[in-house]
Amino acid sequence: MKGDREIIKLLNSLLANELSSAHQYLHHAEVADDWDYDKLRKHFQKRASDELKHAESLVYRIQSLRGKPITSGLQMTDTTDPRQRREATKIKADAIKAYNNAIIIGPDVSQQLANEHLSKKDAIKAYSEGISLCNDRKDFATRDIFRSILEDEDRHIDQIEEMQEQISQMTIGAFLRTQV
Repeated sequence: MKGDREIIKLLNSLLANELSSAHQYLHHAEVADDWDYDKLRKHFQKRASDELKHAESLVYRIQSLRGKPITSGLQMTDTTDPRQRREATKIKADAIKAYNNAIIIGPDVSQQLANEHLSKKDAIKAYSEGISLCNDRKDFATRDIFRSILEDEDRHIDQIEEMQEQISQMTIGAFLRTQV
């Protein structure tokens, strides 16, 4: 089935964000490991795994719509049609911009969680808007994928907020002692 160009563009943008989130979580997991916060490391590793599963779903959907997943800065297409080449470059640029802007490394656990919270809020907004676009374009299969991922993102932000609440109630030092 040939997919809607705007939906494929959105899927690629969301793919870039999912890959960026996975990268960010893996980095935070390594930092937590360096600081000997084993529970926090496991939390970040689990989130990275979830983000990679989201990315896998998005790649599969892009391919089923006859699109090309953008996972690097390499040229997306070798077409000779200048209009298609311009569109491919714009899609690639949007995806790369999203990827570069999404990776925010925090110097400490509080900032890492704050960054994760902002990232999840952006993801929730993007998937909600994507669901609306899919409804308008009558692409219900993509909409259902977005809904599933949105549920995960909602759960992730709840977990981050729970950790932030624990920090505010017990102080960062006490919280970190629970993460060893």
